[in-house]
Amino acid sequence: MPLASSRHLSILILAIFTSVATLSEVRAQGRSRTVPPDVYFAGFPSLYEGDYVGAAEVFTAANGSAIRSTEGLWIDSICYATMLGECYYQMGNNAKAMESYNKALLIFVQNSNWMLRISIESLGTVGATTNDLRSGVTWGSSGRNTLIGSYPDVYPMMQGNSNAQNQQVARSGGVLMAAQIYPVRGEEVARCIALSIFRRQEILGPISEHDGLSRNVAGILQRRPAPPNHWLGILVDVQHGLALASIGKTDEAVQTLQRSLAVGGQFDHPLTSLALLQLGRIALQQQNYAAAQTYFLEASYAATAFQQYGQVEDALDGLSHCSMITNPGQIPQGLIDMSNWGQLRNLDAIKAKLAMSLAEANVYMDNLQAASASLETARRAINRRSMSNGRIGIRFAYLSALVAYQSGNAATGASSLATAIKANRVASTRIFQTQMTNQLFVANTITERAAQLLFDELLREPTDADWISNPFETLTVLLTPNGDAMENWFNTSVIRKQPELSLELSDRIRRMRFFATLPLGGRLLALRWVLESPENALDTKAKLQRQELLTKFPNLKVLQEEAKNLRAELAQIEIQPDEKEDYVKQRSIVEKMAAVSEQYEMLLSAIALRRTPSEFLFPPLKSTAEIREKLDDTQLVLSFFSTSRAVHAFLFTKKDYLTWTLDNPRETKSKVNNLLKQIGLVKRDSPVQAKQLNDTEWKTTSEELLKLLITKLEAWFLGKLLRISHRAGRCALVCAI
Repeated sequence: MPLASSRHLSILILAIFTSVATLSEVRAQGRSRTVPPDVYFAGFPSLYEGDYVGAAEVFTAANGSAIRSTEGLWIDSICYATMLGECYYQMGNNAKAMESYNKALLIFVQNSNWMLRISIESLGTVGATTNDLRSGVTWGSSGRNTLIGSYPDVYPMMQGNSNAQNQQVARSGGVLMAAQIYPVRGEEVARCIALSIFRRQEILGPISEHDGLSRNVAGILQRRPAPPNHWLGILVDVQHGLALASIGKTDEAVQTLQRSLAVGGQFDHPLTSLALLQLGRIALQQQNYAAAQTYFLEASYAATAFQQYGQVEDALDGLSHCSMITNPGQIPQGLIDMSNWGQLRNLDAIKAKLAMSLAEANVYMDNLQAASASLETARRAINRRSMSNGRIGIRFAYLSALVAYQSGNAATGASSLATAIKANRVASTRIFQTQMTNQLFVANTITERAAQLLFDELLREPTDADWISNPFETLTVLLTPNGDAMENWFNTSVIRKQPELSLELSDRIRRMRFFATLPLGGRLLALRWVLESPENALDTKAKLQRQELLTKFPNLKVLQEEAKNLRAELAQIEIQPDEKEDYVKQRSIVEKMAAVSEQYEMLLSAIALRRTPSEFLFPPLKSTAEIREKLDDTQLVLSFFSTSRAVHAFLFTKKDYLTWTLDNPRETKSKVNNLLKQIGLVKRDSPVQAKQLNDTEWKTTSEELLKLLITKLEAWFLGKLLRISHRAGRCALVCAI
């Protein structure tokens, strides 16, 4: 026999004996190495108590015992990474949470056939559990007519190579790996895969549709890597439905999730709650609030049955959200009944969220005493827990501000709101999505078109739906302009050669910068314009908003009338009265006006924090098409927009346009500064002296500046200007620098 053949035969025999021997040994010893281990589950009580830092420490410690091989981490690490992600998410650290969820799904991608390695013969069939924990639920009962299935806690599963695989290695080369049977808590692994997909979509928002990992996971799950004709496939179907939703295939996601809610259409399983939560999320996005509420309720029952109290929290969030959108003036009976749930004594995070939901509902019912009592209940649950520094604590600060303003305590309200806004700038998913979109665009990871679509969504001005759905998040976004992202939003239109859109975006960006300098991001200004503008200055939508505001808050009208009457009284007195009696009367009226104004501002601030739409009427926003439509043949628009890299110029007439960039922006800026100084505008409040205007130096600088600004126009501009001048004898030039 040739020497090479003898060597291969020896390796093959060694591989077979090693595999058989190791397999027997691990069958005996593996039961003591169940993964995830018991220490991992010790982190869940801390998680449900709102001690996210403590829970993260436990999950980190469990990760220290993770199974590793020459191929890297094994599927037990999916659980450690996912639950660390949950801790980071609840603490408002979106970046660290994404790192953890990404890690979990990358490990899944590497071990995507893990279910095919399960010894399904030992799993048996699914039957009904004898201990249905839904019996303790106090806020309703399921209408789905399903039973809670009984599932094995541990799945026997092989890690390493099978005999056939080791024989192939012996023949072709590679790494010999003995087969090892591990007892795996498979339902927890499956749940964590699903939870990572679910939570990543929540954090990524619209970016998820453009995300490579999301698409990769969806493609893998489409192949349904599970034993054929076995109930394990239902768990994969839920994961697939969640993945489809994450890449924007909503209709397919709904169909997949609906058929995967129960094993054999009869038994709920450990992923039922996540499937129902996703269906609720989709219904909410489609503004089908009745369906969303039903899905969230059913999710809370299924999650309770499997003691998945994190998903009960998610269901509670969804229920509260639906209720505040559809009927903010009424407390849902379910929330009241949940307060009597016996399990709450060990679930401080749910207790805090429930109390805050009741507090907000009471604010909209003008029951401030009950709202304050509910906030005190939440404070006691939050106190001395790390959740006080996370999403729950941020929401508590916002609601404290809302109650304070409603109670007339402006100082406390302003302080609480400032604290909440500062913390939410870090926790806000929309701000995170904007930052991430900008990073992806700069790194050329997404196309200009995809970036533009994402920026359109993330940098939009507030809509009615934004104010009704999440006024606090909307205020945070208004007060946190992302200059780099706005500039790159503009750049996408320049790269794609869309000059009319570029002009519109430049105007939108100016508005956003302006709003960010105003109290509450321009929200108060928007309310004032809706309430105080002349009737003929309002469009139909703004008129309806004014009517709704005056109906919901009748004190606005009362205070407006008081102010009007006081102004009329004041107008009857000379500005500098000669008589002491008139002076005293004038002072009294002014003091009354100040008191009325203070009450009015207090009420506006309270309204600004509520789920009340308001149109942003000023500065007026017009599309380029609308502006061009209003130009006559003798007019043109010349506009400049400065970015960190260039100064862009736009010239539009009714029919033509021209765009260019300035060759030397620094020189242009220097000339502008010189011009302002030469006409006396040294400080913002400096008066312009006539003698400075008579000086000819500024005229020379103006001519030099004009040449810098319009150097690219050359004959085109001069020809147009001459034709306009000859035809009309005048030229209207509108400049916005």
